Amino acid sequence: MFRNSVKLYVYPMRPAAYERYVAAAIPRCIAAGGGVSPSAADAAPPACAAEVLITADNIQVPPHLRHLYIYLFESHDIESVTGFNQGTLDIISRDVLAKIKNGDPTWELAVPAAVAELVKQRGLFDYRAPPAEKALSS
Repeated sequence: MFRNSVKLYVYPMRPAAYERYVAAAIPRCIAAGGGVSPSAADAAPPACAAEVLITADNIQVPPHLRHLYIYLFESHDIESVTGFNQGTLDIISRDVLAKIKNGDPTWELAVPAAVAELVKQRGLFDYRAPPAEKALSS
């Protein structure tokens, strides 16, 4: 299904971060006319044990996608990341992107310094340098 040996590596999440991620995704799926039923939007995300990390091995997939997920997982097209940094488990990419777009400089704390520099240099993800920074680079 994935061409040219493409793999999806799933970085683990703490349950609280996963629940925030799911809670934010449901309203967006509904607004976009996605396949989330009203009953799913009303239901709270599944409660998780606080110490158990959510990984590609144990993530709960919606029933209509389970067979596809199992196929991709068992074909090794989806794998859990191992050797991860415990300090990054609460970071959600859409939060970082929102901070970049809103000009909140704290986004830089959530990514490696080399990534932050590249985002700034290339103006990625709608990054706009603060006025003081623009004057320094001119």
